Amino acid sequence: MLNYLVELAQERWGDEWLTTRQVADLKGTSTRQIGQSIFRGAIPAIHVVGKDGRHENAAWSLWAIKRSDAEAWQFKPPAFDLTDRMHAFILLAGAIGLSGTNIASLTRVSHSTASVRFQMMNNARHVKKMIKKYGLEGIEYRFKVGAHADWRKFAHRFPQVRSAFERYHDGKPTLDDCYLIVRILKNQMAANGTKVNVNAPGKVSHGTVDDLVARMRKAGIKPYLLPKHRKR
Repeated sequence: MLNYLVELAQERWGDEWLTTRQVADLKGTSTRQIGQSIFRGAIPAIHVVGKDGRHENAAWSLWAIKRSDAEAWQFKPPAFDLTDRMHAFILLAGAIGLSGTNIASLTRVSHSTASVRFQMMNNARHVKKMIKKYGLEGIEYRFKVGAHADWRKFAHRFPQVRSAFERYHDGKPTLDDCYLIVRILKNQMAANGTKVNVNAPGKVSHGTVDDLVARMRKAGIKPYLLPKHRKR
């Protein structure tokens, strides 16, 4: 009897609850976009607490959205295409460990734009799509950092990175080289599960890079360095 009354109430209600994934599919966007719209108040939603061990402060807690509210929400896609070649380059640059400042110097976007758009693309679904579209098989998606790649596989795309590692290899790196190398190697450490602050390199020098390389090898991580010259 109770089930009948619930079903009857649902029919009379004429609506249904959807997950953020269902709304994203309905509107042709991402769950990240739906979440952002919920927090901005653009989409009315109910925070589902207590389901499957989730609680109100959990980042992985659930939201429920009425279909009528989802259909009424006017989704305006961004004025840029996150799947074009420029964004494929931004994704690749972020994957090898370049900062927003580095990426901005290589593209015609600002530091903040480069950082924000990389974060928008840095999810398993989008990365998989870009790998397939542009043949970026050297990129992997790792749980800790998202998109990750060994810069050496794409050295032809980043000559300035190769030059920095070549100068370090020859014992003549500049200060800028050291900052770049430290960030890339820390990105590699993070991708291998080591707790490290990629965005805070601190004061660096040639010795800082040497110490970082020694630390990585001690942890069983083979740094993304250029191979040593073979003796003839």
